[in-house]
Amino acid sequence: MYKSKIDISETGITELDTILNGGFPKGSIILLSGNSGTGKTVLATQWLYNGAGKYGEAGIYFALTEPISKVIKNASSFSFYKSLPKRSSVHLTDLRSTLRLMHFKRQIDYKYIQKVLDRIENLVDKTKAKRIVIDSITALCYIIEDKNLIRNFIFRLGNTLSQLNCTTILSSEVSDLGYSVFGVEEFICDGIIELKQQIQCSDMIRTLQIAKMRGVSYNTKCHKFKITKDGVQILTKIRPELNYPSSKKFLPSGINGLDVALGGGFFQGSNTLVVGPAGTGKSLFGVQFLYEGLKRKEPGLLVSFEESKEQILRNAGNIGCDFKKYLNKDLLALINYYPETLLPEEHAQNIIKTIDKSRIKRCVIDSLSTLFNNFSENDFRIFIRNISAYLKVKGITTVFISAGAKLMDIGNISESQMSTLTDNIILLKHVEISDEMKLMISVLKTRGTNHDRLLRRYIIADNGVKVGEAYTNLEGVTTGVTKKVHEPINLKEVDKKIESEFKNYIGPKGSKIFSNLKKKRINKRECS
Repeated sequence: MYKSKIDISETGITELDTILNGGFPKGSIILLSGNSGTGKTVLATQWLYNGAGKYGEAGIYFALTEPISKVIKNASSFSFYKSLPKRSSVHLTDLRSTLRLMHFKRQIDYKYIQKVLDRIENLVDKTKAKRIVIDSITALCYIIEDKNLIRNFIFRLGNTLSQLNCTTILSSEVSDLGYSVFGVEEFICDGIIELKQQIQCSDMIRTLQIAKMRGVSYNTKCHKFKITKDGVQILTKIRPELNYPSSKKFLPSGINGLDVALGGGFFQGSNTLVVGPAGTGKSLFGVQFLYEGLKRKEPGLLVSFEESKEQILRNAGNIGCDFKKYLNKDLLALINYYPETLLPEEHAQNIIKTIDKSRIKRCVIDSLSTLFNNFSENDFRIFIRNISAYLKVKGITTVFISAGAKLMDIGNISESQMSTLTDNIILLKHVEISDEMKLMISVLKTRGTNHDRLLRRYIIADNGVKVGEAYTNLEGVTTGVTKKVHEPINLKEVDKKIESEFKNYIGPKGSKIFSNLKKKRINKRECS
């Protein structure tokens, strides 16, 4: 990894420091760009209070858009304000009041601009500030009005701030393309952080992206974030590597008859997609898979986006899987959320925290189709790819559950490359046989084993799912509507039956007549 030779000032926001490869360069000027409601003020004040509370760096906040009382009221709701030590130094200054005290006039000239800069410099020197926030530089420029004066002010402000040897955040209000209203603010800055908000699946999503940062090697990707009681929380992205162990050890599935069809069971650390329509027992496959591991003292995790904890425990108990016992022993972990209550990155974080805490060996995620229906296709792809890679790196054997009736019509799951991300695919189906609905299972894909190609029966009994013998003499099983295949004709049996009929209708001569007809038929076949 690239290591900067310049001094770095940590922001105190863990994930932001990771993205920046340490933090802001000391003495730099950072432009915090975004439209209204993107979280600029929260991020700026959090950075300021973190500096005073965590690193002993005094800070000064120049307010230009709202009174200090409102700034304090808004900041006081966050933990970074409440946890600030009493001796820490954060000064809040209403720069609008300061301008009024300087006998502000509508007609501003170069001399007046210098007075503003001198006032900022004096306040910084007086407070011994190492961190400065000007919120917002746009409001200050609007006061000046004249574009030439604005350009002059911006460049002189840049020089002043650089000489103060402080790290500075300038917030900039934007509504269209670009990082600033006047198009010159970004040129005096060493770094630019762009904040945005957009509606995604009926939710308002905030994003942060580093557009520029001199002196450090930073992550250029767009990152989602939330504003919580702790301030800005950037959602950690899983950074998987294509480097995971490949075990030759088979783990039993816990489903009677399935391991034979799989060619031995599930490889440890592999992942399996179990797909089928409603009522085929997909979730029960996952339950039995976990329960088999629990009996072997292998900690398990069930992530459910559809069922409550009590419903899971009841349904598992109905097939003889006492999940409650293993919950009490801390061998089983349950995660239950509706998909829309959290962002994909938050779901991933919850899964990772649970895995790291409980040393999970087996995992079931139920169901992918629910996730797909609530997230954008791109978010779904990234979530599945990253969480699948993470589980593999950890050596966790995983079963993904998904709804669907046909292999290539799995609610767009196959189109989202789910079929290529999994090691095994098991298809469950309803089939109609003699006016009765039966169940069929087929192993469509395995990696590293030679699975059977038979279409097998299975039943859901009081003691769980059992896979049985193959369907024979039937066609159309995969379509769900079957019909019997005609058996090969046994000519000897047919001849005996015809000869008997000849005797019944013709009498004793019937056998002789039939014998002559049979010879002619054989000769004709041989000639042809």
